[in-house]
Amino acid sequence: MSDITPAHVAEFLAGARDYFEDVAQPYTRVDGNSVHVKVVPDNGEAATIFRALVVEVPVYAVAAAPVTLPAETARQLAYGYAGDDIDDWTVVVNEYTGRTRWSSTHHLVIRNEAGEHFADTYRRGLSESQETRPYEDVSTATFTPVVPEIKVATEWVTPKAAQAEQGGAS
Repeated sequence: MSDITPAHVAEFLAGARDYFEDVAQPYTRVDGNSVHVKVVPDNGEAATIFRALVVEVPVYAVAAAPVTLPAETARQLAYGYAGDDIDDWTVVVNEYTGRTRWSSTHHLVIRNEAGEHFADTYRRGLSESQETRPYEDVSTATFTPVVPEIKVATEWVTPKAAQAEQGGAS
């Protein structure tokens, strides 16, 4: 396994290699904006996890000021999914962030045709308040300019040897 280096993994990620001469198989997995790389040797040894990360981040247009949308447009966006286009706006992220007894809270990120991103937090009714709609009691909704922030996450896993001792994979 010592024959596999970060340079080999970089070649694999760049598309120059798709195997390592029957020595090991690299695996990649995409989770949101994260790419996970693992190299598993063909001889049954433990996987090598590389601690190097190179990220090429696209350049985003940055808005100079918040944008105000009609409540109906904001509501349609709030009911949309990532990739939905509504009135020249695209839903980028629409994620659940929490709840109270009567409502759920969501974070909505949208993009205009110029590539600028904006975000707002809204609530949806739950339970006895399920008829409550996002942006129901306002005539307009103000979205704040946002930019993405790349974060690196560490995942702790049980080594293969310990899994075998425990009687299986976890």
